[in-house]
Amino acid sequence: MNTYLKKLEVTNFKSFSPNKTKTFHFDGNNAVIFDGPNGYGKSTVFDSLELLITGDIDHFESRLKNGHTTYLSVIANLASSPTKIVGYFCTENKNFSITRTFYWDNKNESELVYSRDEGISNIISNEDLYDLLNINKNFFNIGMYISQSDSLLFLQEKYGRRKEILTSILDMKDIDEREEFIKILKSSYSEKIKIIGKTLDKKREELLSKQEQLEKILEKTQVGSQVISYNKLFPEKNYPFDEEEVDVTISFDVYETQIEPIKELVDNYELFIKSRQSYEIDKLLQISDIRLKQYYYRNKADSFKKNQLWWDQLSSLKNYSDKQQFPIGIREFELIKSQKSLLQIINQYYSHSEEKSRLEKNIQDNKTEIIKLNEKRKALYDEHNHQETIDNEHCPFCGNYIVDLDKAYSDLTNQLESSMDEQQTDINKQAILLTELTTNILNNLKELIDPFLEELSLFHELQNISPLTKEELANIESFIPNFSNIYDEVKVSEDNFYILTERFRMKLESFKCNENIYSKKELIRLNKVFEDDFNGRTPQITSKELDMKYLYIQSKYQDVYTIELQKIKNEILKVGQLLEKHNNAKQMEKLIGVIRTCNYKAYQKYQEKFIQKIQLPLFLISGRILQTYQLGLGTYAEVNATQVVFKVAYKEREMNTDIFNIFSVGQLNGVILSILFAIRKIYSKENQLDIIMIDDPLQSIDEISAHSFADLLVEEFPDTQLILSTHEEDKSRLIQYKYQQVNKKVSNYNMQVEYLNS
Repeated sequence: MNTYLKKLEVTNFKSFSPNKTKTFHFDGNNAVIFDGPNGYGKSTVFDSLELLITGDIDHFESRLKNGHTTYLSVIANLASSPTKIVGYFCTENKNFSITRTFYWDNKNESELVYSRDEGISNIISNEDLYDLLNINKNFFNIGMYISQSDSLLFLQEKYGRRKEILTSILDMKDIDEREEFIKILKSSYSEKIKIIGKTLDKKREELLSKQEQLEKILEKTQVGSQVISYNKLFPEKNYPFDEEEVDVTISFDVYETQIEPIKELVDNYELFIKSRQSYEIDKLLQISDIRLKQYYYRNKADSFKKNQLWWDQLSSLKNYSDKQQFPIGIREFELIKSQKSLLQIINQYYSHSEEKSRLEKNIQDNKTEIIKLNEKRKALYDEHNHQETIDNEHCPFCGNYIVDLDKAYSDLTNQLESSMDEQQTDINKQAILLTELTTNILNNLKELIDPFLEELSLFHELQNISPLTKEELANIESFIPNFSNIYDEVKVSEDNFYILTERFRMKLESFKCNENIYSKKELIRLNKVFEDDFNGRTPQITSKELDMKYLYIQSKYQDVYTIELQKIKNEILKVGQLLEKHNNAKQMEKLIGVIRTCNYKAYQKYQEKFIQKIQLPLFLISGRILQTYQLGLGTYAEVNATQVVFKVAYKEREMNTDIFNIFSVGQLNGVILSILFAIRKIYSKENQLDIIMIDDPLQSIDEISAHSFADLLVEEFPDTQLILSTHEEDKSRLIQYKYQQVNKKVSNYNMQVEYLNS
């Protein structure tokens, strides 16, 4: 027994109020028709049903805003309240309800509750709901529901995508699971084979490399009948390679690595010394001229340091003199205190400066007071002019009789403002005196500073310069023994400093080695050997002694490495056998690939056969609906392995194009209806939700097609529950009449009336 919709309750969705549940009754009706003008909520009912069953609305576009997502909450009547949709369903032996609630604080997510008559409720998933209604989402979209806004989207799809959509309504869970199993099996097997192959190849390469190394070592250890005696090369040190009992558990390469740098140093000792010398000279050549100058004038630098305060004060005085600024603190300088006449002038300068500041402050304070006094006088004067009871010839300030009060007010104002002229004259006198004193101070400072200008420049230059270290001096004198005597400002004229520095650098350059010397990295490595193994002294062992030490160690390894080589050869043989088995496993991998290909082809064939099953009903149904098409009756589906094309025939020949390019919108709507009906005729199952939902499909269909459509509904789908909308009253009455003719119950909701009543 199939499942039918009894009732639909909607709260807080589009035009439906958040405070009052809107209810629609479907129970006992073979068809329910929603009619009335556009804009009164017909499509809202269909959106509610789609939202209830799928949790989404296909024609809702969430990406309309650039770079932003629009959520379904915009379709709520009130976004702060939940949207609730309840569908009541019935079958032959049970009733149940499905409630979907959107709380909107969780974006587009919703809660789905399944309730039975006996009062048991539980939360379910979308997949659980599809199982309960015995449908899937794709079947709902193409076999149950034609949306007003998306009715032609299927026909606009590419041919290959049409095939995917049509076949997706099949319940092919077992086939999909088998396909997925084979896919995972092949992927896992291939990955395992690949890993094992890489591991075996790597292992074989490692073993072959070890074999090659051991064979080379064994070649080296073939000392013949010669007996190599033990000789300790480093009596004061205990190196593993220099012990009489050689530890053969340690890799031979370890001893070889220990001996090689020592032998390299011994063989190239002269080049090593020249390289060290060259790098040492390079370090000395990097000493800056200013540091050399500090050493050159070391006696003068010591003098500067001893009299640091005196030179600092002289430097400050030079800076103040250049800027013609004399901070009050310079009177405490020892240099100033010793110049009594200069100190007296500076004191006069500060005395007049203070007087000038005092006068400037007084004049500013007087200006402020005069402004305030004039403002008050003016206010009193204005008030006096407005008071008719007061005699205008008596002064408002003193009460005396004055013939011309306006003139008296003006004279007093001018007298107050001119009273500051004498103070300004005093300020100007002080400014002239300060200028004369500034010139006098500058002349005195010039006489004081000029004799020391050259030394002051040297003082600045040598400030904060680090002197040559004892190590640097020792290194320099190892190349130029008389350096400290030559580089002395007492013996050499100051003008010759830069010439002397140039000669010094040229002398150092002459000691550098012109051969190819060791790189810095190599020199660091060999210098470590020189310091650690020979304590920074000339090696006392020869290259031949090191060769004999090498042979002595080799002789101890000969037997051990022979046995090790045989083990490796045996392992290489085992790995080779495993690789043969691995090649057989690769053949199995190919076989799995063949099985997967065959399964996929069979899957495609199965899909084709399904679509081929709807060809005849589609042709007949489309012929009935599109009876006015001038090129012939009936649309047929052309199917191959990858695509579906909908075509028509004209005068016994095929039109070489898809119908989408030649049909009108009304005819395309007719084809969409035909596809839905064809799918329902072939694919309808027992115990499924037996509803057809059509949102305004007749808006562009002609009258004859509308009659054919109505006849087809009542004749071919007598037990299917129809939910349909139209804004054309004549077509609404047509469908109601057709259902009533065959004694089928039909009800009608005029959405304009419903809206006005609510």
